[in-house]
Amino acid sequence: MIKRVFDLGSFRPGDNCPLSIRAFSLFNTYGADYEQVKFFVQDSFGQSALIISFFSDITLISSGEADYEEITKFLKFTGYSSVTCSETDAERLFRGYDTFSLMKFSARPQEQEHNDIVFISNSSCEADYRRIFTLQEQKQTPFNIWYSDFALKVSKAAATGALYYKDKELVSMALVPAKCESGAIVGSVITGECYRGKGYASKCLQALRNELNCKLYLWCSNDLEPFYEKNGYENTGKIVVVKGNEYEWI
Repeated sequence: MIKRVFDLGSFRPGDNCPLSIRAFSLFNTYGADYEQVKFFVQDSFGQSALIISFFSDITLISSGEADYEEITKFLKFTGYSSVTCSETDAERLFRGYDTFSLMKFSARPQEQEHNDIVFISNSSCEADYRRIFTLQEQKQTPFNIWYSDFALKVSKAAATGALYYKDKELVSMALVPAKCESGAIVGSVITGECYRGKGYASKCLQALRNELNCKLYLWCSNDLEPFYEKNGYENTGKIVVVKGNEYEWI
């Protein structure tokens, strides 16, 4: 049976479960009473799956013993914009899917000063977020929705980011859209087209490693693995993101 829950209970982020970090980041930000962010547990086999619906984007975390037929019916009934899950879950749910490389930071952080890096914090203003939004080239999400979500996460210590400025222009960044006590997910590692190849993105990644005292994860397309390996990350598996009706259900 899948039911809505208002406490994550025994679920804890594990060493190889960055999706749990996303779950706890959302819970620490919104709690369980916000109607656009809902948490569900399948307890058919004793809490065998956690399902998070964030504005219709689904994150699925399972123990591998979930009732996938029930999960399929649930997601078809509730609807979704995307489903993010492990490859193990995806192969039980979808007929074909695209995978992303799951990378974990494994090297020792280097003690370096980063005077040219600005971290996103409670002192960041709306103009700062507009610069970030512009560099991301966001097309699907309106600025006010993205801004209210990310700024709220920052205020709850559930998100941050490293920004590199050159001549007062934001030219590179590495965001952390999900963070909790035991880990963080890195995303939106972007450098403006005119400034690429100068090591600015690597500086942002290095700054995050030194600033955050926790495990760091990210997922990327296979062709970007060499870049992240140079920055101390190693491949630890696969993450699947299915958008809309991109693939058929099993």
